[in-house]
Amino acid sequence: MLPRMASIVLRARIRAPQEQVWQALSHHEGFPEFSVLDKVTLKREGSPDRDGVGAVRVMCAPGLCVEEEVTSWDPPHGYEYRLLRGAPIRDHRGRVEVTGNGEATDVEWTVSFRPVVPGTGWLVGKLLQRGLGGLLRGLTRRLERAA
Repeated sequence: MLPRMASIVLRARIRAPQEQVWQALSHHEGFPEFSVLDKVTLKREGSPDRDGVGAVRVMCAPGLCVEEEVTSWDPPHGYEYRLLRGAPIRDHRGRVEVTGNGEATDVEWTVSFRPVVPGTGWLVGKLLQRGLGGLLRGLTRRLERAA
């Protein structure tokens, strides 16, 4: 029997234009500029943009490298991706939504997954919240300072 699906949702309101937020969140190789990631490389380019559908990105942080594939691409509104390898989870799906809201932009990042080890979904969820939450806080600081 497979472990139950778990999910997390993170939200941020960034005082920056939607296009600027989209550019930062859709240029995967730029993530190390505002997160704990050491390096992000494209193993395979996507379409119609190099970071779009079919892009495979390898994201490395201290002690961990994961490989993900972009499965949906809707500039400047959002994208979806799935984990290919590198983490102790299955059926990982992520969705990043970017919505203009006047002079600010709302970002919603949703991740669903199944832990490999039953009963560890809460721990994996906390680790994902910490990592993605840090990425969103770093992005917010960077873009709001520039504004």
